[in-house]
Amino acid sequence: MAEPADAVAEAAAELYALPPEDFIAGRTARVAELKRAGDADAAKAVGHLARPTAAASLVNRLVRERPDLVHGLLETGRELRRAQDELDAERLKALGAERRQRVAAAVEAAGAIGTAAGHAPGAAVVEDLGATFTAAVIDPASGGAVASGRLLRALPADGLEDAPAEDFVAVPEAPPMLAAAAPASRKAPKASKASEKPAERSDGHEDRVAAAARRDAGRAVADAERAKERAQRAARDAEDDLADADRRRDDADARVTDLRNRITELQQRLDAAEDDLRAADRDVRDRRGDERTARRAAEDAEDDLAAAKARLDGLG
Repeated sequence: MAEPADAVAEAAAELYALPPEDFIAGRTARVAELKRAGDADAAKAVGHLARPTAAASLVNRLVRERPDLVHGLLETGRELRRAQDELDAERLKALGAERRQRVAAAVEAAGAIGTAAGHAPGAAVVEDLGATFTAAVIDPASGGAVASGRLLRALPADGLEDAPAEDFVAVPEAPPMLAAAAPASRKAPKASKASEKPAERSDGHEDRVAAAARRDAGRAVADAERAKERAQRAARDAEDDLADADRRRDDADARVTDLRNRITELQQRLDAAEDDLRAADRDVRDRRGDERTARRAAEDAEDDLAAAKARLDGLG
C-alpha cells in the first residue's frame, strides 16, 4: 500500500487534470477506491480536496497539455528578476514586452482548452487567467503555484506575497507537475540556531531584501500594466463615444436639412397662397363694384318704368 501522502498526491494529480464539472464525481470515486483499499487517512484527505475554479482548472490543464508555454512564462520571470537585480533597463523593457506576449499566449491557449471542451471562458475567467499568468511571471511563489498543476483559484496579479500556499494550491507539499519549478510554498526549512553563522544570516537578510525589492518592482509593473489597460479601455470607450456622437450629429444634421427643405417648400406654398389671396381680394372688390353698378342701373330702370307707366296712365 502506498504511503497516505503519496496516495493523496497521486489522487490530486489525477483530479486536478479534470474539468471542474467532473471533479466531484472523480473525487467520490477515488475516495471509495481508497476506502476499499483500507487507506482511511488518504481517503479522508482526498475527500477534503476542493474543486478548482474555472480559471484554476484551465491553468492546471494547460500545465499538463502545454508545459512549454508554462515553462516559457516561468523562465521569463527568472530573466526579469535577474534584469531587476542588475538594474538593466533595456533588458527589463524587452522582457516586459516578452512577458505580455507570453501571458497573452498562455491565456489564449488556456481559453482554447476550455472551448474545445465545450466551455468557452467568459470575460471574468479570461481576466482571472491573465492575472494568474502575470503573477506566475513576477512572483516565484506564484510561479510555483501555477507549476504545481493543483491550483485551486486564480492568483492576484501582484503575486501571493505572504499568503499561505495552501490557500491557493491543493497538497502544496507534493512535487509540482512541472520539473525545475519553484515550490508552491514560501516556507523554507529552518536552520538550527547553532548552525547559523553571521555571514549566513547576513546573506539571508540580503536575499530577503532583494526578494522584497523584486516583489515591489513586480507589483509596480503589474500596477502599471493594469493602469495601461484601463487607459487603453478608456481610450477605446472614448473613441466609441465619439463615433456615436458623430453618428448622432450626422442624424441631427440630416433632420435639420430635411426640415429646412420642408420650411422652404412650405414658405413657397405660403407665398403662393398669399398671392392667390390677394388676387381673390382684388376680384372680390371688383365684383362688389360691379354689383353696386348693376344695382344702381336696376334702380334707374325701375324709376324709368314707373315714369313710363305714369305717362301711359295720363294718356288714357
